[in-house]
Amino acid sequence: MNLPLDIPALLKAATDIDEARNTPLAVSVYIDETAPGDVVGHVRSAFASAGAKTRGTIGYLDDNLLAEPYGADDMAVIVAGDSPRIGEQAAHIRGAGIPVMGHLGLTPQSIHKYGTYAVRAKEQAEADKLVRDAHLLEEAGCFGLVLEKIPAVLGTRVSQELEIPTIGIGAGGGTDGQVLVIHDMLGINNEFSPRFLRRYADLYTQMMTGVSRYVEDVKSGDFPSEQEQY
Repeated sequence: MNLPLDIPALLKAATDIDEARNTPLAVSVYIDETAPGDVVGHVRSAFASAGAKTRGTIGYLDDNLLAEPYGADDMAVIVAGDSPRIGEQAAHIRGAGIPVMGHLGLTPQSIHKYGTYAVRAKEQAEADKLVRDAHLLEEAGCFGLVLEKIPAVLGTRVSQELEIPTIGIGAGGGTDGQVLVIHDMLGINNEFSPRFLRRYADLYTQMMTGVSRYVEDVKSGDFPSEQEQY
């Protein structure tokens, strides 16, 4: 997978599942050293269903991260948070030849630090710091920046000040692009309803209906039928 992504080509390829699963892809996930221990387990589970040619590497952010270049692998790393080292981490990864995308505002992986999923940077001091961090990540070589759950006026301000594109999730309409988590957007998860979310389907109801019908058919002996056996 080449970066930056060719979105039309990606969507076309995605219609062929076999082709997509056989596309060589190298992915590296670097976890903040303060993250709960079960995070690694969740990440490994995610890679378990990946294509046969997918190579996943999991590590922790520390001072020795990516001391050597990674060759010709195409990958990108997202650095999230507002710690004083965030710019150094981004620059270090970028220096190894790996594209880096920044992530500011509400960073769910830092929920233990914030203690809440509330909107970030509503106060002027935090808003000014977010703007400084955004410039810091741009200067460190990030190719883009995700802005999550911040006031719309701040999302617009950051987008106008930066040269790199911004992608918003709950950051207003002034960002360069938008993103939603597909499970939320398609209604697979019906318990999560933040203000910024617009659902485009109700797959939860359809899935529950389908599973219930399947269970009923198995219990009644209707499934499998003669036509569904070898």
